[in-house]
Amino acid sequence: SDVCSSDLPLPGNPGPGATAMNGPRRLHGLVIALLAIQLLASGQQPLAWGAGLLLLLAGLKLRESRSAAELQRLALTEWVVLGLVAALQPQLATSLLQGLSALLVLTAVLLVESGGRRALVPTLRRSLQLSLAALPVLVLLFLLLPRLGPLWSLGGRGLGRTGISGLLDPGGISALVREIGRAHV
Repeated sequence: SDVCSSDLPLPGNPGPGATAMNGPRRLHGLVIALLAIQLLASGQQPLAWGAGLLLLLAGLKLRESRSAAELQRLALTEWVVLGLVAALQPQLATSLLQGLSALLVLTAVLLVESGGRRALVPTLRRSLQLSLAALPVLVLLFLLLPRLGPLWSLGGRGLGRTGISGLLDPGGISALVREIGRAHV
């Protein structure tokens, strides 16, 4: 009989894929821990409470997951929480941690899709290749789509701005370099 990889049981239940999904489960656990650290750093914002609750539910889902299909749904929940964290913390340092989290979620999804038969390092390498392939689209969207503030501060003050400033002054930097006076603090 044909067995779909998404229906294979996981540890705790006997079955042909019992040990195959340990790698993806560990990666999901690591992603949940990374997202929890990022949420703790985001402060007491209302959106952070909702994302924290969603992350708690994802942790419970990881604990009870018994098939590859459940791990795929868990990855979807992690993507949603990752998007909420990105909306809460748009700074560069946290964006790097968010990028690492996204890479690990993608790796876990690819491991689940392979039925747990692939090794971690080649799958991680493939995830990195897929992420780098999406980079040109990401840069294009950054330049063309308007940058908006946080969703809770969209009270009509000002409009969105594109990724490139409208106040570019080509000679401004060289004029600053030539000045001998004190810099403004």
